[in-house]
Amino acid sequence: MTIPDLLRRLGPERGVETLQASLDGFRLGILICTIGELIFRLPLRPADHFATASVATIIALGLYLCAFPNGRIADFGLLLIWIALIVRGFPENANHHFLGLLALLLVVSHNRRSTERAHHRAALGAIRFCAAAVFFQSGLQKVFYGQYFQGAFLSFMVTFDLRFIQFFSVLSPEEVLRLAALEPMADGAGPFRFHDAKALLVNYATVLAELSVGTALLFRRLDSLTKPLSLLTLGAIEVVAREFLFGALLGVFLLSFSEVKSRKLAPVFAAASYLSFYVTRAAFPHVGFN
Repeated sequence: MTIPDLLRRLGPERGVETLQASLDGFRLGILICTIGELIFRLPLRPADHFATASVATIIALGLYLCAFPNGRIADFGLLLIWIALIVRGFPENANHHFLGLLALLLVVSHNRRSTERAHHRAALGAIRFCAAAVFFQSGLQKVFYGQYFQGAFLSFMVTFDLRFIQFFSVLSPEEVLRLAALEPMADGAGPFRFHDAKALLVNYATVLAELSVGTALLFRRLDSLTKPLSLLTLGAIEVVAREFLFGALLGVFLLSFSEVKSRKLAPVFAAASYLSFYVTRAAFPHVGFN
């Protein structure tokens, strides 16, 4: 069995128009994520010619995308802009920026004018496979990293990262106070370990959920369980880590191959993610984000 055959088996069994609508939703969702990331990373200062040119380009491409939905120029234009964002931020890019690059590579590799159902199924199957790979790789990375056993990594983050301090202060305030007294930046500090059962449960549940969802997404017969569980896992991660770009991008991936009318839901989710981020950041500046 070839790779395209495997991807088609992962793709949903729908009509051509419905498949195209789902892929259009994915495409528009990624466009919104690109705009949101551009606004966040490139503040418009008079001297920042790159930012000004990029915003002008993204607006022009957005208008082109709306006026000529089958145009390939817009897709390649968005890909080039995302590559420019990665180059400009290198080497301080997060993994999420490469997830955005992967999303746009999927967009430009898809022939939106094709009338073959198998082609669109394979495209949605590729989106599903990438979502599964993101979850599984994230969990596997934590296992091989070795610092999630006994909560070593998270307990260290609790000592200085506002996002984790806020969450674990509610879950286990005694642990936060104990860990803060260890002075993490001092020579010989530590050991950093969770002692509280609730904190350890969150630590191990994160790894187990990512590995489980990543595996289950490869089996369509488990969809009734996997689809809500994947969204629930993503939501739980975002509550704690608040990695808004990761959440918006992966949410678009997950909603694009679900059984809902994702042509509207995926881009609405992406827009709501960035809007909530900017509103929360303005109203509550003390809330930590990544």
